[in-house]
Amino acid sequence: MLLEYLPPYMREYDEMRRICQSEDPEITELKDSTEVIKKEFFTETAEGEGLIRLEGILGITASEGEGIEYRRFRILSKLLGSRDSLTQCLDTLIPDKGYSLELDCGELTLSVRLPLKNSMYLSSVTEMLERTVPVNIKLGVSLLYTLHGELKKYTHGELHSYTHKNIKEELYEQ
Repeated sequence: MLLEYLPPYMREYDEMRRICQSEDPEITELKDSTEVIKKEFFTETAEGEGLIRLEGILGITASEGEGIEYRRFRILSKLLGSRDSLTQCLDTLIPDKGYSLELDCGELTLSVRLPLKNSMYLSSVTEMLERTVPVNIKLGVSLLYTLHGELKKYTHGELHSYTHKNIKEELYEQ
């Protein structure tokens, strides 16, 4: 195995072939261990230590009779089932479902936006999300203001009676 990495002229030396042959079993074992570690890193392929570690992190107690597929299912359901429980928490905290929730799985971002009338909930919602959302997901909590594109439906004459603050804060809620 290591012999393949040597330049052709060095492969001819008996000493180099012996050195490479003596190191091959260790390199093969290292390569196999690396493959096992890569496999245990992902829930979908983990079979041993990776499952045990994830179960410990998530507080799942597995019995000896449970199969690997069922253990994976329990881990994934706890990880993926959090969106529904998150919306339930937000519904409890914020009256009238006064928020928007966007989860971008590709970019691993979660955006929660509250209307200005619910600004008093901002710090509590941020604190709750920081405790519940996994740390690998980038979290963004902000207030909803009137966006420039939303003003297209108004004429300059209609907007003339408003201040910038009114436009930014009050037109959104209409």
